[in-house]
Order: sequence, then structure tokens, then C-alpha cells
Amino acid sequence: MLGTFGKLTNNTRKVIKENKAFQYGIAFGHFTYEYSYGEEVVVDLQGWVTEKGEGLTYLTDPQIHTLRKPHNRKSNFHQRGINLFLEEQHGPECNEICKKLCLGKLPMPKVAL
Repeated sequence: MLGTFGKLTNNTRKVIKENKAFQYGIAFGHFTYEYSYGEEVVVDLQGWVTEKGEGLTYLTDPQIHTLRKPHNRKSNFHQRGINLFLEEQHGPECNEICKKLCLGKLPMPKVAL
């Protein structure tokens, strides 16, 4: 693969902001949350980032936090995972990619994580 392997979003709290490409991972998670009417979010995006850190050539191993399936997978944290994405990774403000995609404002969780 071309480029350097990097992590764009995580399965829980940590956000890697090594390069501009992480904004695409956050925006994709936002899109999946909005598209699923708040029932799912795709996280733990990682892949090969181009030299300038602005594009991706390949993504691997995503995880999904979902309310639509039984809680039988270790990587599906259901509402807790969705809340962690909203609060710890995306945050209250959209990044420039979310804004360009005209994604809506995300609700911030009101319960303790």
C-alpha cells in the first residue's frame, strides 16, 4: 500500500490527530450516525494515509456501535459507544468536512459515560 498506516478514529475515546485525514474519519462517523437516525456509528477507521495526510488510499477493520443488533460482540458498545463517539471524538462542533457535507448538528449525550 502507498502511504503511511494511520488511525483516523478509535473504538472508544482516543482520537488521533496526526494528520488532516482524521477529519474524514470523524465526518464518516457523523454521516453514519445521521444516516442511521442515531442508531449506528462506524468507528475505529484506520488505513494508509497519503504523504501529505490529506487523502486515503485504503481503509481497514471498521467497527460498528449499533442499537439494531444484540449486544453479543465485544466491539459493539451500543449506546455507550455511540455516546463516546459523539462526545470524545466528534465533539460539539463539526469539522470542515462535516460542514461541506451539510451534516446536521449532533446531539451531545446528557448521561455520564
